[in-house]
Amino acid sequence: MASHFSCIGMSVKTEYEFLKLLKRLSKLGEKISCEQGYYSKWHSKTGAELWIQLNHANTLLGVTPFYNGSSEFSAGIIQKIEKKIDNVLEGTFYAWANPKDQKPDNGDYPFVFECVNFAEIKKLDLPCIKKVKLTAFTHGIDFYESPDDYHSKQEKTLRLGTQFFSPSGTFKPNNNSDKPDNNSDKTFEMTSEAVFTGIILDYKKHTNELTNKDYYWIKVDTYGGIIDTVVSPEFIKNSLKINGVIAGVFYLCGKIITECNISVK
Repeated sequence: MASHFSCIGMSVKTEYEFLKLLKRLSKLGEKISCEQGYYSKWHSKTGAELWIQLNHANTLLGVTPFYNGSSEFSAGIIQKIEKKIDNVLEGTFYAWANPKDQKPDNGDYPFVFECVNFAEIKKLDLPCIKKVKLTAFTHGIDFYESPDDYHSKQEKTLRLGTQFFSPSGTFKPNNNSDKPDNNSDKTFEMTSEAVFTGIILDYKKHTNELTNKDYYWIKVDTYGGIIDTVVSPEFIKNSLKINGVIAGVFYLCGKIITECNISVK
């Protein structure tokens, strides 16, 4: 499986090279101060970003890759997902896409996303409705030339639409229920994984100017809205086509737009 870093052209050969790169970029990035430390946000000309996490003593805590694209989801943010491995500048949320009637938990479907600016937004008054820029990092993907090509290659017993979304990271293994888990079982951690299909609205092959390595950005129209999808070149076997279809497994990472606050009834 390709790493999230290779999906934005940021892969390096060794851990030492990676840490050396992060230390250099942490001095060059935009400083975003938080109560628990700060982010150093490095951004490329092509939209790729690294949110480098440091404490007030300038100790490196971690890093989250992101792609600042054109997507914008309305999300009803319900709760924070507690993860044992998170540092104080990391956070993951359980949310609903496109909440109806200004009710955060009444939308198209639930999903989970890692929030790159988690500490910047401080404490949210949950539940709430926010605008979220959403990026999908590719874990596995298939490409089809057109909707007809996609449908012709589906199994007859199970046909998924060309705009399908499943919050696979919200379901327990071996769970026979058709409803996502609400994380009430403390031994189970929901993840930011999702399975979706979508129509290719636009795409571009980018070269990360820092590493001179290529990656692909695809603007995907799926059920619920548009998601910026980034793909490592190892997944691209054939040429992409506008109005083609993608289907795959992805990891969702989002940035809450801090200046936008939608009132909740």
